[in-house]
Amino acid sequence: MKQSPLVAPLRSHGAVTVTVGEWEIVARVGALEDDYAAIRHRAGVIDLSHRTMLRVTGNDRVKFLQGIISNDASVLTPGRGLYATILTSKGKMQTDVTVFALKDAAIWVDAEPEVAEKLLRLLIRYTIGTDAKIDNLSGGYGLLGVYGPTAAAAIESVFGLRPPTAALAVVESVWQGHPATVVESGYPGTPGYRILLPADALPAAWSAMEESGRGSDVRAVGLDAMEAVRIEAGVPRFGSDMGEENFPPEARIEDRALSYTKGCYMGQETIARIKTYGHVNRLLVGLLPDTDRPIAHGTALYHSDVTSGLREHKEAGYVTSSIVSPALKRVIALGYVHRTLATPGTIVSVGSENPITATVVSLPFVPTPTP
Repeated sequence: MKQSPLVAPLRSHGAVTVTVGEWEIVARVGALEDDYAAIRHRAGVIDLSHRTMLRVTGNDRVKFLQGIISNDASVLTPGRGLYATILTSKGKMQTDVTVFALKDAAIWVDAEPEVAEKLLRLLIRYTIGTDAKIDNLSGGYGLLGVYGPTAAAAIESVFGLRPPTAALAVVESVWQGHPATVVESGYPGTPGYRILLPADALPAAWSAMEESGRGSDVRAVGLDAMEAVRIEAGVPRFGSDMGEENFPPEARIEDRALSYTKGCYMGQETIARIKTYGHVNRLLVGLLPDTDRPIAHGTALYHSDVTSGLREHKEAGYVTSSIVSPALKRVIALGYVHRTLATPGTIVSVGSENPITATVVSLPFVPTPTP
C-alpha cells in the first residue's frame, strides 16, 4: 500500500484513512463539518499526493501533446495550464488531464489516481518516434491542495510568493532549497491551489502551513470535504461522473476541454460530427432526490417519456455521485439523464424497487461560499 509521508502523522492524531487504488489517503482529519467549514470559510490544506503526476520533457513535448489531447496544446508556454481529455478513436474518454507548462522545458501532467498506470502506458506508447519523454513523478513528489477564501494569503505567508489568479496559471519558486510549483485549481465559488513539491519537502511544508494559521485561518482537512465542495460545484470527476463510456459533451466539459479549431487529434472526427451534425443522447445534470440518504453510484433513473418501441419501462439515466450537502443540508446528486429530460424542473424516478423522486436542477448547486 502506498502512502505519502503525511498519512502516518495525521492518522496518529485521529485522522480517518481510506484506500483509493493503491494509495492510503486521509478521508477526514476531524468531523466532516469542521473540515468542510475550513474550506468554505478559511483555508483547508489537503494531501493530494495520491494523484497521478507525470512529467513530459523533450523538444517535441508540445507537439506530442497536441496530437493526443483534445484541447489546443499550442498555448502551453511557461506559466500556463490547460484542461483536456484523451479520447479513443471513437471520441469517448480514456481520461481527463490538466497539463501545466513549466520553466525548465517540462510539462506537468495531473490526473486522477485511478488512471495512473493506464495513462503512463498510453503516453509512453505515443512517444515512439518523437523527441518526448515521460517520467512518473508519483512517489518522488508530493502534492498539497490549499482551498478556501484565505488560501492565497496562507500560501504567500509560507512560500513567499503570490499565487496565480488566472485559471490554471502557474507560478514557480524555491522554498527552503526545494522547487515549489503553485498552480490555480479552484472550483466555482471556492478559490484553490495545488503545490507540487519533492516528497521529502512535504512534511516541512505541511507543518509550515499549519503553523501559519494556527488557531484560526488554516486547518488540515481530508478528501471527503474536498469531494463535498466538488459535488456542490457540479464539477464531474473522471472515475465517478465520467468514464470510458462517455463523450466529453455528455459531461458538459466541452467548453473547458475541447478545441474545435486545432489540427487533427485522436477522436477529433467524432467530436466534430457531434458539434456540426448531431447531439449527444444524455447529459450530466444536478439532482435533488426526495430522500435523506445519499444515492448509490450507478442507481438507475426512470421517466415515463423514455421507453422502447414496445413501450417497456426503460432506464432514463443513472446517478454518478451523491452526498448530503453540508451547505444545503440535504441530499444532492450528479447523474446522467436523456437529453430530453435535462430541463431543470423535470421529475425522474430513482431506483426500480421502492422508487423515490428526484428533481433535475441546474449546476452548480452552490455557486458561492455560504455565509
